[in-house]
Amino acid sequence: GGGGDTTEDLQNMLAEVEAKVTDIEARCRSERILLATAQAQRRTSETLRDQAMKYARALEPALADVQDIAREAEDMCHSAKDQAKSCMEGRSEDMDPSLVALHQRLASAHQIRQELETKREAAEAERQSAEARVIRMEEKLKESKIAADQEKETREMLERAATILGEAEKHAAEAESLKQATQDVTSLDAAKQCVDDLERRKANLTAVLKEQCCTNAVLRVMCGGGSEVAVSEPKVHSEKHDEEKSKSLPAFDLSSPEAGLTLRAAARLMVSCACVPLICDEYRLQSSVVNGRPVWKASSTLKNSFLFWMPRDGGCWVFAPDVQAEQAPSGEGNAKEAGMVPWARSLQLAWTTLPEELMPTSWLPGGWSGEAKQRITVCVLRA
Repeated sequence: GGGGDTTEDLQNMLAEVEAKVTDIEARCRSERILLATAQAQRRTSETLRDQAMKYARALEPALADVQDIAREAEDMCHSAKDQAKSCMEGRSEDMDPSLVALHQRLASAHQIRQELETKREAAEAERQSAEARVIRMEEKLKESKIAADQEKETREMLERAATILGEAEKHAAEAESLKQATQDVTSLDAAKQCVDDLERRKANLTAVLKEQCCTNAVLRVMCGGGSEVAVSEPKVHSEKHDEEKSKSLPAFDLSSPEAGLTLRAAARLMVSCACVPLICDEYRLQSSVVNGRPVWKASSTLKNSFLFWMPRDGGCWVFAPDVQAEQAPSGEGNAKEAGMVPWARSLQLAWTTLPEELMPTSWLPGGWSGEAKQRITVCVLRA
């Protein structure tokens, strides 16, 4: 048993020794490779050193030549400086002719450069002057353009002024015609006085006619048939004349004076008002009637304005956007209940008066509120 253990130990030691030997051999091979590489590098270094020494020996003559050339160049520079100094001081008898020619060419070149510099400065000044002229021309062009625009605006303003003047003359003519028309329109009191006067004259004429009838009867009794014819002929002629005259005139219903307004209504009316531009337009007569009076509608498609009569405050003409809901056939009470707010309404009593027969200054703006309002001018003319 003891001998077997010793053999195993020896075998193990032998294996370890063999492993160490193998490792040492591997290290030896690696060292030999490194040694061979180092020897090769040394040989390469020696070769490079030999080549460098050979190149250095070959460059020594070239370096000597360069040093000689540098010394000659330095000597030439010193000589050139001395000759240039002598030239500057005016001593040119001992100068090299080539240097004298070179100095002359240098002086000529310097003079030419000065001349070119002078010309360049003159050209620069001329360019600046040209730029200044261009700027002034641009400013003048701008001023002329502004003047042309102002002239155009002035021309347009003159044209507008001429148009406004024409319209003003037209309105002045309309105002003059309205003034002339208003001079012919009497007030309500004057109309009542005229009616009373006519009634008085009618009563007088009736009395005269009755007296004439009595006189004719007496004459017929006293004078016979011939005088009857002589006296009665004027009466027959007068009756025929009155009958023909009555046929030529339109028949009016004296019990309703407003019936004649439809017959006298104008087909077109021109309305102008500076305070209420909505009602300014040409109005055309409609086929229907409102509250027993004619109605007009604005001809412009952009406006929906009507001119019609309402039985409120004794009767007035109004401008309003709607006419359908303002029928008041039963009288003034219904007109008050309608609640319509017109754009403008007449202040003058207009029971039997057409709108163009009203005074232009007898109009009020807005609705029926009790607050005080300033009168406006509404010109209504027959077209």
